[in-house]
Amino acid sequence: MLRLLPILVLFGFAAEIASIIWIGRAIGVFGTLFLMFLGFVAGVALFRSTGVDIASALRGQVSGPESDKRFAARMILRVIAGLFLMIPGFFSDVLAAILLLPPIQSLLASKMKVVSGATSDFAGSRTYTGSTIIEGEAVEVEPDSGQNRKLP
Repeated sequence: MLRLLPILVLFGFAAEIASIIWIGRAIGVFGTLFLMFLGFVAGVALFRSTGVDIASALRGQVSGPESDKRFAARMILRVIAGLFLMIPGFFSDVLAAILLLPPIQSLLASKMKVVSGATSDFAGSRTYTGSTIIEGEAVEVEPDSGQNRKLP
């Protein structure tokens, strides 16, 4: 897949330029610029709403039957769609619209492996008893106030 990445980037770049030229011929320069501006604004709005949804989920305000991993996968897909919308051109906008379709999100979310830092493979708490505990006490030593101090 990494070998194909430069080819995919070049194909995407060429498709973006071709889509801008094609739309520009159909509706004119100002219409094309306006649509690209709207795409950028839509991408920023999608980023903001995704951030709000993630913040609500972190506060525990989102309740529903959706699992955490599926929710995380949907949020990742929305962020990618927002990035695609912010790229100037129309090919990436079509890809973003496809990523935002619920059936496509469900399909891709089921295929994605979202890695979380938390593991829950045990039930209950475990205690570690493999070390020796040595009790002791600490004494805090305060430095002199500087009356008898001399520079070396």
